[in-house]
Amino acid sequence: MIEETKIVAEETADIGIGEASDNKAGGKASNTDAKIDMLAKYQALVAELSHEMTALRESEFEHHTLFKTMIQGVIYQDATGYIIAINPAAETILGMDIEQLRAHTHAGGDRDSNHIDALDFAGETHASMVALRTGIPVTDVVMAAFHPGEQKYH
Repeated sequence: MIEETKIVAEETADIGIGEASDNKAGGKASNTDAKIDMLAKYQALVAELSHEMTALRESEFEHHTLFKTMIQGVIYQDATGYIIAINPAAETILGMDIEQLRAHTHAGGDRDSNHIDALDFAGETHASMVALRTGIPVTDVVMAAFHPGEQKYH
């Protein structure tokens, strides 16, 4: 789609679309058919882009609905570990909303996440930070998270 748009843009520059027309004999008025053809190509590209944008909006809605309604807790982080989004299931599991979780993790690491042997998952040893730093999924790690409202680990 992008390559097609670039080609059409180059072709329109060659025939003078967007430039002032010279209606004198032998001027740019003789390019009318070429201009009409280019405009038809633009119209087709705009229609295709409109269709792709509609499909993208529908896909985004479906993924957002899944994120909000799934029972698994999901936390989105950027490359630095900053929390971008948290779904309702994660809020329930952790007993914190996004602002509380951001404040909690930025105040010296996540001291309420533990390995199954009760050792802290603090700072750079936290599974999400290891995955972000290495670019490799962290698997087979069991974590316990402290729920402040219930005063116990899950």
